[in-house]
Amino acid sequence: MDGKEIKTCLKAAREFIRNKEFKDAAKQCKAVLAVDPNNYNALVFLGVTAEGLENKEQALKAYKKATQGQPDQLLAWQGISSMLEKNPDLMTAEESIEVFEKLVNLHKGDETKQLPQLHKLVDLHVKSGQKDKALKILNQLLELEKDPEKRIKPLCSLIALMVTTAPKLPQKEIEMYESSLKELICTEENLLSNSDRDHYGRLLLILMSQIKLRELSSTCDYLIQVCPALPSAYEFQLRFILDNSIGEGYPSKETCDNVIRLTSALCGAQKDNPMITVGQAFSEIQNKNYTVAKDLLTNVSEDSISGSYFLAQACLSLHSSAQCLEACKKGLTACSKEKKIICAPLTNVLSLFELAKAEAYLEMGTEDAHSKALMVLEEVQELMPIEAFLMKAYIYLDQGKIAECEDCFKYLPQEALPVQTLKATILYEKKDFTAALKILQSVIKEDESDARATLVLGKVLWELRNSNSNENLKQQCFTTLLKAAKLDPYNYEVFLFIGQFYKQIQQDLIKARRCFQKAFDLRPENDDCSAALVDTLLELGEEDQSLKVLQKVTQMAPAGCAKWAWLRLGLHQMRQEDPSTAIMSLQSALRADPQDQHVWECLAEAYLQRGSFTAALKAFTKASELNPESWYCFQQIASIKHTLGLAAEAIKEYETILKTSPTYVPALKGISESLIQLAKQNLSQCLDGLAQSHFEEAITYTVRAASQRPDMSCLWKLMGDACSMASCLAADSYSVPIKLVGKQVQDESKEAKVQIGKMELLKVGSRCYSQALRVLPESGSLWHDLAVNLFYQSQYIMTSAEDQGEAVSLARQAAQVMKKAIMFEPKEWRHWNALGVIGCSKVYHNPALAQHCFIKSIECESSNVTAWTNLGALYLDKGEVKMAHEAFTTAQSIDPTYMACWIGQALIAEIVGHKEAMDLFRHTTELGFHVESAIGYGKWVLSVLADSSKRDSDLFRYCILEMAALPAASDALTKYTTRVKDDATAFNMQGLLLEHQNLFLSSVSAFEKALMILEKNEDAEEERNKIKLNLARVMCKQKKYGECVQCYEKCDLDSNLDHMCMYGLALLRCERFAESLKVYHIALDLAQGSPAQSEIYAALGMIAFIQGDLPASKSYLFDGFQTAQPSVNGLLALCSLGLLQGDITLATAVLDELHKRKDETAHKSDILYLGFFKHMLEEHQEAGLLAIEEYLKANPTDASVWSLMARTTLACSETKGALCAEYARVALKRGSGGSERGRQRMLQSLGQLSAGHHSQLPNGGNALKSALKAYHANPGCVSSQVTLASAIHAEAEIRKALDGATDLFPVEESFLQIALSNGDLNDQLQAWCLQHLVINSLSQGNTDKIKGLMQGLQEKHSQLPDVEVFLQAVTGLICNSTDAIDFTANNRLSFLVKCSLQEIKSGMNESITLLNTAVGSESANKRFGTDQVLLERIAFKAYKSLQVSEDPSMMSVFENTVKSLKDKEMASPITSLLQAFQTLKMTPDNKRLAKHFLATGLDQVDTTTELGYLSSILRQQLLALLWDSKKETDKQMVKGLLDDARAKKDHASTDYFQKLCS
Repeated sequence: MDGKEIKTCLKAAREFIRNKEFKDAAKQCKAVLAVDPNNYNALVFLGVTAEGLENKEQALKAYKKATQGQPDQLLAWQGISSMLEKNPDLMTAEESIEVFEKLVNLHKGDETKQLPQLHKLVDLHVKSGQKDKALKILNQLLELEKDPEKRIKPLCSLIALMVTTAPKLPQKEIEMYESSLKELICTEENLLSNSDRDHYGRLLLILMSQIKLRELSSTCDYLIQVCPALPSAYEFQLRFILDNSIGEGYPSKETCDNVIRLTSALCGAQKDNPMITVGQAFSEIQNKNYTVAKDLLTNVSEDSISGSYFLAQACLSLHSSAQCLEACKKGLTACSKEKKIICAPLTNVLSLFELAKAEAYLEMGTEDAHSKALMVLEEVQELMPIEAFLMKAYIYLDQGKIAECEDCFKYLPQEALPVQTLKATILYEKKDFTAALKILQSVIKEDESDARATLVLGKVLWELRNSNSNENLKQQCFTTLLKAAKLDPYNYEVFLFIGQFYKQIQQDLIKARRCFQKAFDLRPENDDCSAALVDTLLELGEEDQSLKVLQKVTQMAPAGCAKWAWLRLGLHQMRQEDPSTAIMSLQSALRADPQDQHVWECLAEAYLQRGSFTAALKAFTKASELNPESWYCFQQIASIKHTLGLAAEAIKEYETILKTSPTYVPALKGISESLIQLAKQNLSQCLDGLAQSHFEEAITYTVRAASQRPDMSCLWKLMGDACSMASCLAADSYSVPIKLVGKQVQDESKEAKVQIGKMELLKVGSRCYSQALRVLPESGSLWHDLAVNLFYQSQYIMTSAEDQGEAVSLARQAAQVMKKAIMFEPKEWRHWNALGVIGCSKVYHNPALAQHCFIKSIECESSNVTAWTNLGALYLDKGEVKMAHEAFTTAQSIDPTYMACWIGQALIAEIVGHKEAMDLFRHTTELGFHVESAIGYGKWVLSVLADSSKRDSDLFRYCILEMAALPAASDALTKYTTRVKDDATAFNMQGLLLEHQNLFLSSVSAFEKALMILEKNEDAEEERNKIKLNLARVMCKQKKYGECVQCYEKCDLDSNLDHMCMYGLALLRCERFAESLKVYHIALDLAQGSPAQSEIYAALGMIAFIQGDLPASKSYLFDGFQTAQPSVNGLLALCSLGLLQGDITLATAVLDELHKRKDETAHKSDILYLGFFKHMLEEHQEAGLLAIEEYLKANPTDASVWSLMARTTLACSETKGALCAEYARVALKRGSGGSERGRQRMLQSLGQLSAGHHSQLPNGGNALKSALKAYHANPGCVSSQVTLASAIHAEAEIRKALDGATDLFPVEESFLQIALSNGDLNDQLQAWCLQHLVINSLSQGNTDKIKGLMQGLQEKHSQLPDVEVFLQAVTGLICNSTDAIDFTANNRLSFLVKCSLQEIKSGMNESITLLNTAVGSESANKRFGTDQVLLERIAFKAYKSLQVSEDPSMMSVFENTVKSLKDKEMASPITSLLQAFQTLKMTPDNKRLAKHFLATGLDQVDTTTELGYLSSILRQQLLALLWDSKKETDKQMVKGLLDDARAKKDHASTDYFQKLCS
């Protein structure tokens, strides 16, 4: 298709489009585009046809392609814009903006065509949020548009865009915004349009924000003229006047009239406008209607700055400081807002608000408020210096800082009336009232309406009211105060002074109360007003009204304030017996002043009133800390502690008081009471000595107190109580002040003491009660105490075997006195009960009277456990068991913790033979101490222990073992014998119980005391013999065999088999064999047919064996074996004898018999041990171990056999130490305790030592810890001492090897010396200790001690094997000798020790040479040639030497030794390391084989026993081989080695790798 055809087609397409035949037009366009794809007209026509066919996407595509081909052609752009007008969402806003910007550029120069496009652009930019670009285009549009009517729309658009951001716009844009508003407003037609009236307010806001106040005012005037109904004009005009009136104390009349006019006009135009309220409030303030103004402005808008300020001023005038601060806060917040509306300079307004705040703080008057006021004034001082300094001066005056106030005064204009008033106020504070009076009179003369000056004048006249110079001053004062009240009717201080005038001058409490009430109503938070009102109400007798005032004050007061009100309220509540509420009030008072001692005391008293003694104690303690000289506090503290049962602490407090005032009677009385209480506690715990010392001290203090106040009956009663406490003690002598016995004292300042007997002390007590009765003759409790004291005297005479007639007389007197007490107090159950006890006594013995009295006591108090128990005891004494049981049961139901009724039930159970008698006695000992309980329980425990048939019964396990009967009964009897010292039976029982607990020393002491008691009693020969036998038995258990024999020789054995055998044993231990045989033969005759017969034969066999008569020994043991009941001990002895003689047949027969015994379990460990030795004699030790293992499989809980397994395992093979340690651990786990645990710990430690378990291993198997536990279990055991020494040596060597520490070697030496000091050591163990001391000295480098130790070895133990080798090795070391060693000696350890010592002395090469010589010599080849330890040591030392220097001889030794290890297939980590080293020496390039050896060695390391040294060397060598390798597997291996090193804390390997990398 040529050009003509193209034009024809385009022409046809245009026609088709004109005729709206869009499909045909499209065909023509496509035909042209097929030839010319970029044909502009074809693309435009195609877009038009597609648009006509409603194919928008194709049309837009065609237009875009056309614009891309010819972007400066207009048609395609117009097509796109046409489509966008119809379908705005066809393209994005950015694409649409691009289209219309292109059209504006294409229409450049044609303003008419540009304007529509610019309007479109504005809308698009606004839609896309690009307000800045929209404003720019609007500005451009306004420059092009000249028609005023057509400019209105863009102007409105511009204002709409700028209205939200107008305050933040730059100055240039604000000016544009302002001019736009003015242009709209100046169009008269627009003023009539209600829809656009918002423009007026916007203009006014702009003018106000630009502080164009004159223009604002003129604009408002203009708007009011042209549009009188426009509210915004009135609002802004009123706002302008009010804002400029801020800070004006007295506005002009014109200003006030304008405010009234504008307020009225605004009210007519817009009734709900908030400025109306502000204008009305302003007018009310000018008329001094402050309350009305405050009410109007209370709910004023938060954005109204002037409203907030006038509210603050109204509150200040009303002296409402808090509300003023709220108003100031609201105003300052409004000033800080971005959209604030204000028509006055903002800085000035802010300063005025701050001044109002400062004045409010000054009015509040608190320290915190003063501080805040000063901070505020510092900020405004620069702008308003006069006001700031004036207010500062008044603040300093309130704070009492007159000097600072005068400094401020210097900066003020001296002639100003407020400054003159300040000067007068300063003079008033300085007490210069005359000068102040003159100044104030002149000030008021010039300004009679000055309320402050008038008030200060009234205060000055009040101070001068009593002056003689002018009699009219009082009336002038009163008149001035009334005038001040008229000028400032809201000032509380005026009414406070008027009230004081009425109260003090005119004595008119009614009017005074009214004035104080007024002052209180004006300032309820002021303490002076409240206190004055409360005091006046109390004087008027209006207590309820004063309480209401106090409640109101405390409710309003913040925390930490109004102390006076809280204190008075608390005291009032205490008077009303409401301590809980009083406590809360007093706590509030303390918050105000925590250092007020009096408030603390009041609080403590309130706690006491409530019964909160602990809290009261703390409060009194605090009060005493605040005033250490307050005796009252210390007295109360001590009294409370006494009440709480803290008698010891109370005594300390009383002593503190008495140090200052020794004659202070309340403290003397209090300390006496506490000492008596403490003595009673001691008596209940059977601490009789302490109790005696305490009540003796109490007597001393009461004597001192009674000397000061003999008229106080309570002091005499306390003295009598203290004296009567001696009744239950065993002591015969007591120390009391000499005054009590009627003797004169020369020096009254010293309290001389005298020793008196118990009877005399009790008589002193009765005299004290008599003296108390002289003061209070009708006190029933005192008659009761006197009767009890007389009864104690009668009882003491009865027990001391003195004149029985006197005892009867005293008992009768006690009864008569008790009847006297009943006469005064017939309803007191204690009197009846005590009279009943007197009637029960042997000395008085009137059972009928006793029964009657107990019943009367119960009638007086039904829940009377004491009387019921005593009644039961009376019935039991008379044989009425059933009635006694019922009485005791009733007592138990009343008080289950009362011990005496349980003792009664236990006695009944014992009488009737009930099985629970022992449990009842045990329960009584748990409840406390009682003599009947202690002796009864001890008897029952011993009866069960004596019955051998019950040893394996459930009764024995429960009553004796589970209930810890032995210590409980023993403790009870110890207390009993402390209280009752003449009961031989009790001491004998105590000795038996102590014997059962293996407390032999105490047991011997108890038996000896029993014998001492019975010495004078000729009729107690049988009892003495029994006690001597018991004493002899205990001495034998103490291993005091000589004393035991002497004791038995004084006894009548009387065919007693057990004691006869014990006697024979004691003779045997004394090596009196013939006598021992004789005694045992006598015992054998006595034991015919009994199980003990076999045991006696065993003892006879033992004696014969000791004497060396083996046939006789075997004969005795065979005789015992042939008895009806052969003993296990005899069979064990016979088996042992057979093994010692090598008689396997006999041993086997006896072992078979032992296995058949039913009681073999108890001796199973011994039987298995003997069986093991039998197998060893037969050279079948594995069979012995197997037998033990088989038994353990069947009986895995037998700890003794586990111990045996550990012992035999270690004896069989020293390489099975770990197994031995594990067996010992199981034994410890299975065992139940006792001495056996120490031996098990020792076995465990030995096994761990043998296995190489030390503190550096992670598995926790530490030989040193186990040895320490074994030593602590039995410190006196030599075996535990030497085991611990071995463990310490092993640990010391490890520490020395690792870090060079030698601190454990002296510890090891001390334990070895302790072991050597034991005289029972055998020769081998003594030699072992000496050898260890030699090694220890060498390790410490202390060669001076070695010669002496070796000399001891040579002299005493040279005959022992291995000692000679050891001595040769050490001698060679000391003398630096290279003599050959006798390698035939069967002691590898000694040889290795010598090699180590050679290394220490001469160096490593000498040691290697010595080792190599040993292995190569013919004499030692058989012994050491196959010793892996020696070979590895030689090779490893050679390896270390070659690392330092390549010595050919060392290389030869190294190669030969490694070859021997490989030939003998001795695989180990050291061998692998050495092979790797040899490989690298011979073939340095063969790293692969070396790596294989090193990795194999690392796998062979035993982590359970290795210290980490060898594995670290292997890791370092592997890292040296692999660190620069490029292979991925080698890199992974390096990473794994480093991770393993870090996990095992191998710092040497990680540091080595870092060196390699650097």
